[in-house]
Amino acid sequence: MARGAGHMYLLSKSGTAPPPVSSSSEESHFTSIKCDVTDKDQLNSTLTPIKAQRLINGVIHAAAVFEDVNLESMTFAQLRKVLDPKVSGTLNLHEATLDQLLDFFTMTSSIVSVVHTANQSVTAPQTVSRMPLHGSAAQGTSPRSRWPWV
Repeated sequence: MARGAGHMYLLSKSGTAPPPVSSSSEESHFTSIKCDVTDKDQLNSTLTPIKAQRLINGVIHAAAVFEDVNLESMTFAQLRKVLDPKVSGTLNLHEATLDQLLDFFTMTSSIVSVVHTANQSVTAPQTVSRMPLHGSAAQGTSPRSRWPWV
């Protein structure tokens, strides 16, 4: 925010606002919006008025859903519950921002994607499945990065 990000939109499936964020600038604005990024239509409806007002310069995708179950006991519904926010959400955000010249598109994950317990077995595949979305300047797309340690 200190380098010019005057507006930050926090999209949340629950729509609940995060704890207050302190800002050193009176020109910073935070807006919390209820939006399920796994729903492509809902995401596009949410982003359309934002895009009409200003450019989207960056995306930080930090969705997290946990289902504490080992792989042998996991049902397909439990797998989808965990994978959809990260995988479908990432793909939907990627597609919804293709018309924007992004400075960054960051996908956060959990340390569990690297070092996990048996009951968090679905975390590694969700991280790997998002890797192909990394763009490059040579491809004419914004650099897309991920922080597996966050």
